[in-house]
Amino acid sequence: LAKVWLLFATGFAALAAVITVDRLGKGARTGPRDAIITASSRPENLGYSFGVHRMLDTIGATVGPLLAFLVLFFIPNSYSLVFVVSLAFAFVGVAILGLLVPGRRPVVETSADSTRPQPFQWRRLNETRLRRLVLAAGILGLLTVGDGFIYLSLQSRSHFAAQWFPLLYVGTNIAFFLFAVPLGRLADRIGRARIFVFGHVALLAAYACTALPFGSAVVTAACLLLLGCFYGSTDRVLAALAVAIPAVFLLLRPLFPTARTA
Repeated sequence: LAKVWLLFATGFAALAAVITVDRLGKGARTGPRDAIITASSRPENLGYSFGVHRMLDTIGATVGPLLAFLVLFFIPNSYSLVFVVSLAFAFVGVAILGLLVPGRRPVVETSADSTRPQPFQWRRLNETRLRRLVLAAGILGLLTVGDGFIYLSLQSRSHFAAQWFPLLYVGTNIAFFLFAVPLGRLADRIGRARIFVFGHVALLAAYACTALPFGSAVVTAACLLLLGCFYGSTDRVLAALAVAIPAVFLLLRPLFPTARTA
């Protein structure tokens, strides 16, 4: 709903406020969603499960910019119309979620001698493995910038028309779609930490593409491919790494007492 106010925001302060509220909403939804995925998956398949989720999510993220491109192609400079179309699809998505998706928790058979999960205690988050993971993710996160800045750099070097700009998001999402599940499976096999680091190496290579003194279709395609590889290697792999830590698992377990644990 915060995106509705983008139609009326005219200054920097208004835009910053709307985007802040929008990001808060995204943060509030991400935790429960990841908890549901975790509770519905076997521990050895977490990377694959999060990869499938991201693949499906990316399909929607690909269609959106493609529709924006079509709107701008046929009706140039109609940016307000793009927001209206986006809002309409958001309402449809919320309606489907509320009317058609049952709010059920995973149900599994439990043995008679199973013990009741112990309540979570915040001091358990002081675990060394979790601190190291948060520190490493924070440091690597400092390397990232918004995709929009990367795309603007590519546009300034290749000099293509602004109406083609949404297709850069489409290209990144297609690459993400292709990499998400294979990299999720690979993370389960060779280690999620290795895939997470590999993703940031791919990101550095994408930055190198934007730093070249020339632009071309090949450079743009390579940059989008590397960005898709980065997201496929890091986006849900970090969540899979976190829930593998006992302290995080104990945080999620009371929320889903019937979740599968073996």
